[in-house]
Amino acid sequence: MRPHDVATYIEELQIEVSAPSVKQQLAAVRMLFDWLDVGQVVPNNPAAAVRGPKHVVKTGKTPVLEGAQWRKLLASIPDMTLRDMRDRALIATLTYSFARIGAALNMKVEHLRPRGAGWSIRLHEKGGKQHTMPCHHALAEALRAYIDAAGLAEDRKGWLFGPAVGMAVPSCQKNPWANPTPGG
Repeated sequence: MRPHDVATYIEELQIEVSAPSVKQQLAAVRMLFDWLDVGQVVPNNPAAAVRGPKHVVKTGKTPVLEGAQWRKLLASIPDMTLRDMRDRALIATLTYSFARIGAALNMKVEHLRPRGAGWSIRLHEKGGKQHTMPCHHALAEALRAYIDAAGLAEDRKGWLFGPAVGMAVPSCQKNPWANPTPGG
């Protein structure tokens, strides 16, 4: 294989699929040849010199709710059961902190800390990064109601968002909801 062969493949692929798909395919080919190069199966990576198509995203496709729509969504979740309160607190956490679901599910009670008149929350993001941010007052209200109803304040090392059945996960175990399996 030569760089010319990989470039020809990429050019032909551009006719059939979108630029992001072509870039993804090129990345896969590069990774394959990197692996083969490290394993000394091939002398070098022929895809390393090949450039993919230019693709710049200026506006994301993710829909964004307005403030009134978020408030309506949160108000639509009843607070009759502990599960409802947990779900409301979890959705409020995602809404007001813009956290990934994995970071929110990995939160422990101790990740909520008093900060002046309000609270701060600590999120453990991808790559081991920690992010501490002030807690919105509406989020603080939802979390306080849930924590009080669930009796979580005493177990500072316990998971903040546990499973619905039994609603308690021992703090020494990995949170089973933090990395849900696909389709599970």
